[in-house]
Amino acid sequence: MTANGSVGWQGKNIAASGRTDGNAGVIFNTGLEDDGQISAKINGRIFPLNGKRNYLPLSPYGRYEVELQNSKNSLDSYDIVSGRKSRLTLYPGNVAVIEPEVKQMVTVSGRIRAEDGTLLANARINNHIGRTRTDENGEFVMDVDKKYPTIDFRYSGNKTCEVALELNQARGAVWVGDVVCSGLSSWAAVTQTGEENES
Repeated sequence: MTANGSVGWQGKNIAASGRTDGNAGVIFNTGLEDDGQISAKINGRIFPLNGKRNYLPLSPYGRYEVELQNSKNSLDSYDIVSGRKSRLTLYPGNVAVIEPEVKQMVTVSGRIRAEDGTLLANARINNHIGRTRTDENGEFVMDVDKKYPTIDFRYSGNKTCEVALELNQARGAVWVGDVVCSGLSSWAAVTQTGEENES
């Protein structure tokens, strides 16, 4: 039995590759869960990155423009918050480490209701990374960070209700159906006071 490949090591970072085309390289610590995949565009060429850690051997004495991006071959969508672009010059034996902050996103759509079943029509709802407004039928579409799968609604100054979403198996986009905002007994009580809901 024989094996072929290369290993990159830099301090506490170590990763393997099936490629052998260089004696320098880059370790990508993406932290992607399950079989998550993004791509690294290096000097115009696209390389797939799978899972939490990858090593990509590269030729020494080269300058490299590195850009991380969503993969065309993945259902998942990622927000690469920091570390998206890098410039590197590698010498023989050099191993650079790129540790981007990557958030797995899920586009969530559904209809939000108060505890009594009334629809939250034209309400401003929020999550960890953004906000949106429901339509007249209480329907919404928003991107949600998979690590923080909650939506909240603030009303009457300092009161809130919250929806905990089950997104463990969700990928790409998901319809969550009717969800209940726990902590809001009735939407009618909020709208009858004439308040503008803000967050």
